[in-house]
Amino acid sequence: MDAKIRIEKHGPTGKITYTDARGRAHVFDAELGGHDVLLCIYAPAPTEWAARTPWPADERRAVLEDMARRVARQEGLGSNIRLSTTGVEIYERRPWWRRLWR
Repeated sequence: MDAKIRIEKHGPTGKITYTDARGRAHVFDAELGGHDVLLCIYAPAPTEWAARTPWPADERRAVLEDMARRVARQEGLGSNIRLSTTGVEIYERRPWWRRLWR
């Protein structure tokens, strides 16, 4: 995907505009996380995805993963991501042994 992102920061919250290679765009809400979660990006649930975004439901995972990777790279965040029904979380990149001492 040859997509673009635009990040607007407003303190601990913000907006991420994701535009795909075909020019389809959507604005996602985001906020700083806690503990090892660096950033939470909120997205419509899978059942609402097609009605609330310009992409079909079967593209949800690809769009969210691509957006999260681009945000992490641009902002210098960890590269671990987790998708859920509410969106995607970007995690801190830490050695496995540091997770033992939280």
